[in-house]
This record gives sequence, structure tokens and C-alpha cells, in this order.
Amino acid sequence: MRSIIREVGVSCLALFIVLGLAAGCDSAGCAHAQRLRALDCEVLAPSDTKSVQGKTRALSALLNLAYIIPAGDEEFGLAAGLRLRFKNGKHNGKYSAWIDKREVAFGDLNGDGATDALVIFRIEGAKLGNQTLCFLAVVLNVDSSPVNPASIELPGWDIRSTKIESDTIKIELMTWGPDDPRCCPSVKQQLQYRFAGGKIVEARP
Repeated sequence: MRSIIREVGVSCLALFIVLGLAAGCDSAGCAHAQRLRALDCEVLAPSDTKSVQGKTRALSALLNLAYIIPAGDEEFGLAAGLRLRFKNGKHNGKYSAWIDKREVAFGDLNGDGATDALVIFRIEGAKLGNQTLCFLAVVLNVDSSPVNPASIELPGWDIRSTKIESDTIKIELMTWGPDDPRCCPSVKQQLQYRFAGGKIVEARP
């Protein structure tokens, strides 16, 4: 317990406890109960106070977590294994980083029946110049506590949609054509990933 408190903080742990605890709603109003087992409700239903609170608490925990930087960005001074700690969805230090809560998605990523999450975060500043790096992070629900075991860099920062279907992560984003300026990617790309063997790996459609 002490190590968990050190990693995510007391408030973060308390907020994330909703992942893994049943909210106890009527099954007729839980269209995604089989996929959102830990929240046990349709989290977007504004008339369901418990589910709205559950979503709010889960998002708050995800916005106040430390996320790992994957290998491969040492050229920008981002050492492999570095963790950036976020507060209310932002990290301010040598690098500026942020999370857009609208891009968070929930689902079971490792088949244990608990609700996990995917989070998109972006980094800019320091040695990056005018570049923005975009990362996909997997957050597992381990004994009702959030754990980020892996992250990968995405090939673009203009994210159009994020979702989890079964155990598959589906991302739609814009990437650059041969004549596109850095500001304006114009090529739509569909990406699919799975979490396997402790890593985020590409999945064939």
C-alpha cells in the first residue's frame, strides 16, 4: 500500500478505486456492462448519477498519474523509462505535456474482466523544437489501482478517435503526406494495437 501511495498519491488512489467496484445500477440501463464491468454502468448516461460520478473519478485518477516514456526518443533527451507525472492532466517542467480527457477510452485490455483504460498524452518543448510528440499509454486496473506498464509513440498528433473493442485498441489519426507541412497532416490512418506480454503491439485488422 505504501508503494501505491508513493506512486499515485492518496487522492489518486481514492479516485481510481471506482475501477473494479460495481456501481450497482439496473442491468437494463447498462448497455456496456459487459465491457465496463468495473464501472458497471453506461458512463455517458447523464441521468445516471452513479455512472457520471464513476467516469469523473476514473478520469481524475488518469489525469493525475505518472506515465512512462518508451524507448526511442533519446535524441530529444527523453530517456527510456522516464516517467512524467501529471497533475490535472498537465506536466510542467523541462517538457510541457498534457492529456486530453476526451481521448481517454475504457475497456478490458488483458482479459481479466476488469476495466482498463487507454490514455493519449502529448509532449513538446526542450530539445523538441516545434515538434509535438504523441504517445499512447495503457493503464491497467490492478487490484483497483491504476498501473501504466507500457506506452508507445504514435506516428502523428492529430487524433480523431480512440476506442477499445474487445481487447483491441483502435486509433484513427492524421499523418503527413509527402507535401504536407508539419502543421497540417492530411492522410487519415487507422491503427490497431493489443497489450500482450507486457507490451503494446500492432494488431492486424
